[in-house]
Amino acid sequence: PTVSPLGLRAYWTTSATHATKLGHVDWERYDRTSTVPEINFPQTREGFYTDGPADYFSVRLVGEVDVPESGSWTFTLWSDEAARLWIDGELVINDGIRHSYRSKDGNVYLDAGTHTIEVRYLERRYGAGLTLEWAGPTTLREVVPAAALWSPAEEPTFPGGEGLWVGWVHGVSHALNVGQIDWGSHDRIEGTARSICPTR
Repeated sequence: PTVSPLGLRAYWTTSATHATKLGHVDWERYDRTSTVPEINFPQTREGFYTDGPADYFSVRLVGEVDVPESGSWTFTLWSDEAARLWIDGELVINDGIRHSYRSKDGNVYLDAGTHTIEVRYLERRYGAGLTLEWAGPTTLREVVPAAALWSPAEEPTFPGGEGLWVGWVHGVSHALNVGQIDWGSHDRIEGTARSICPTR
């Protein structure tokens, strides 16, 4: 897709008082949009932007990341209090339950070039923070630089008439019914032109 070197597109929800985990947020609804040059919001008790809320907000950051060389990459996501990272639609870091400021790593092999990236974040009360770092074959650990983050030139759209979008959720051994599954936390998303779950 055509991209512009403007950083990631951010979709902000400024009143997420109902949400206690990422799966409670309706990510298709938002109050404002902006462009974020890099994901680097150090731990704070204030908002992430001027006049922004300090508590009860969420943000969805989408775009592309330009990987300089092929190899194994380690991403480190710092957050307070819930966050997840996807690369090319694959869940790389899952830290979506409420917690104090901490980091979590995820490893993935990436070819050199651009890859889609998405980060979802939720803040409840008190301290907040969100930072994304990486380290690669010859890259020491650092905040993913603004020069490596791109936004689509146009809003992403879901094509119609070609089947269904399927969101797979793994690790549901706790669930006794469908109401106990966090449907907002997909491990993998793909399209299908027909039913892929035949009846037995």
